[in-house]
Amino acid sequence: MTTLTDSTTLDLSAQVDPAALGRSVPGPRSGQPLSHVRGLDGLRGVAVALVVAYHLPLTVAVLPGGTLGVDVFFVLSGFLITSVLIEHASALSTWSAREIRTQLKTFWLRRVARLAPALLTLVLAWTVIWGVTRGGSFFNISVGRQVDAPHVAAWVNIRGLFGVVFYAYNWLAASGTPLPLAFTHLWSLSVEEQFYLFWPLLLLLMLRTGRLRMLIAVSALLVVASVVLAGLHSAANGYAWSYFGTDSRAQELLLGALLAMGWSAGRLHMARRIATVCAVAGVGVLGFCSRFLDAHGWWAAHGGMTVVGLAAAAIVLAVLNDGGGPAAWLESAPLRWLGRRSYAVYLWSYPITMWSARISPWFQAVLVVALSFTIAEFSWRFVEQPVQQRVRAALAAQSSRS
Repeated sequence: MTTLTDSTTLDLSAQVDPAALGRSVPGPRSGQPLSHVRGLDGLRGVAVALVVAYHLPLTVAVLPGGTLGVDVFFVLSGFLITSVLIEHASALSTWSAREIRTQLKTFWLRRVARLAPALLTLVLAWTVIWGVTRGGSFFNISVGRQVDAPHVAAWVNIRGLFGVVFYAYNWLAASGTPLPLAFTHLWSLSVEEQFYLFWPLLLLLMLRTGRLRMLIAVSALLVVASVVLAGLHSAANGYAWSYFGTDSRAQELLLGALLAMGWSAGRLHMARRIATVCAVAGVGVLGFCSRFLDAHGWWAAHGGMTVVGLAAAAIVLAVLNDGGGPAAWLESAPLRWLGRRSYAVYLWSYPITMWSARISPWFQAVLVVALSFTIAEFSWRFVEQPVQQRVRAALAAQSSRS
């Protein structure tokens, strides 16, 4: 992602000017790219640490709400992706169909380059191990029950593989379909990819035809609709539909998107003391929820996800405003290292946790952290970064020729 700079403030009643909108999103220090703001990297690190801890038998009782790390990821993704889309809109000299297609193509190619290589590496490794072990007991475990018949287990794993590759895993999980346990955590990637598919089209349409106030109002209404759908799903279809459904989870991504719109419009810049209050409140809410509330409980589907999303948005806002206080420790080097590699840690930590389920909990915790962090470093250096650099170079070359 490239830098969004300058400090133009937009009139909410004015017609949306994509160029002005794109110029109005600075990083908190010297025009940093928003994706590389140190505090946001650290927040990613905290989020993935919570998820890893939640999956470990040693710590799950201490952090029953640890999966709210996923909620934090959703808010961050909504914020960063919307900021990038605003930047793409600012690059449009006209609103011709050709230019819009070009910007959408660039956006989607960058998303594929960011997400696909590490995911396909995991899928390939999983497939090889599955073949070598001839469908051993680990791979026969499905969501909700043990699958013993070999032909049934094979179909479960194949179905799970297709769900991952085609980003439909969350809907399969919501419907109670038996799925391989090793892939259970990948439902969140399906939610994000589905959002990345429809949100760029909707956002560019609103930027082209509406006013900024209308853009924010429509997004806010979508948040409300998502909150209502989460409750309705829980009542009608059970909690799984609220937890896994893209329509239920969209509220957190959209809260991040609203934050990006407000930040780009210059409406969310604040004094450090106010930013510190936001940081304290956000950290307090996340800490309380992760320690005392069940992430899969009734409360999550009835406003809990919204509360967590707002708390995460408050921390992001504090970081953007260089709030100091609780936001400052997010800039520590270990958290930033973990945040930059959080995607691969998220991909690998859960399968390793399931694979090592029968060993001592203390040894398991050490093993999961050591293996997932080591694999994430190799993934970052030799898989993710090389592919992204090549795609960026190819897009830059194509842009220079056009």
